[in-house]
Amino acid sequence: RSDDMTTYGEKQTQVDAFIADPGTLGARDEFRGTGGSLYYLQHQDITVGSERVWVEVRDKDSGLVIERKQLVPVQDYDINYLQGRVILCQPIASTSSASTLVMTASLSGNLLYLVSTYEYVPGLTEVSSLSTGLHAGHWVNDYLQLGITSFHQGQTGASQTLKGVDATLRYKPGTWIKLEAARSTGEGSGATTSLDGGFGFIEQQAVAVGKADAQRVEAAVDLAEVVDGGQGKVSAYWQQRDRGYSGPGQIALNGEAVKQQGASASVKVGEGTTVDVKADARNADSQDTSNVEVGV
Repeated sequence: RSDDMTTYGEKQTQVDAFIADPGTLGARDEFRGTGGSLYYLQHQDITVGSERVWVEVRDKDSGLVIERKQLVPVQDYDINYLQGRVILCQPIASTSSASTLVMTASLSGNLLYLVSTYEYVPGLTEVSSLSTGLHAGHWVNDYLQLGITSFHQGQTGASQTLKGVDATLRYKPGTWIKLEAARSTGEGSGATTSLDGGFGFIEQQAVAVGKADAQRVEAAVDLAEVVDGGQGKVSAYWQQRDRGYSGPGQIALNGEAVKQQGASASVKVGEGTTVDVKADARNADSQDTSNVEVGV
């Protein structure tokens, strides 16, 4: 971390790197909220202290993460490392509130997920899983940030390399545009999803296609920062994942290619009157969907 800081309080340069050969295997489990506090990880004999647990709020239409909260051991949850059992201090519902007046399902709202990554001992076989990683970000000035990311795991049968670059162009704190590009090589260790708290899991594995690319563009505008007297926010995104792209939380169903785009706006147009607009479209190999909402 550099001593120099931007006008908005960020460290001008940050570098994170690691290298590890832990002799264990990594896993990522996702649990749809059940309304309860008890969740079972897919694997047992978890390495003590290796787990990271957080709650995600995902958009009900696009499936993109719109909010994430890291949970603190003991304070937010207890874990039995031998059995792979997680008990939350507060239960998690299936859905959270969403800014819409129309209920489209019996459980209407954005989706809630409990997500955990951890290391576990697979058995008596010696494991070779040398992993290396690097992320570096630098603010060239108060308005432009450049970053690079690299990750490699040599896990037997799940070897993978991920590389990415990103750039953020900022006008003011609430008005910016961010660009990302990434490439994955290898299937990786995949991910698992459970709808019943860990009694049953759905395996999600990328398709072996060699190299696969992904791109994303995201932008936001705070009207108060660009227009005198403006009140409201406007945002938009576009992202594309090639067939076989594999990244944490980014493996599509059956490894298919997916293109997504969307926009949302909440603008005050008069005293006591606000217009909300939201639109999302998803085009995949298996299915195309689109959703539009307008509220006044």
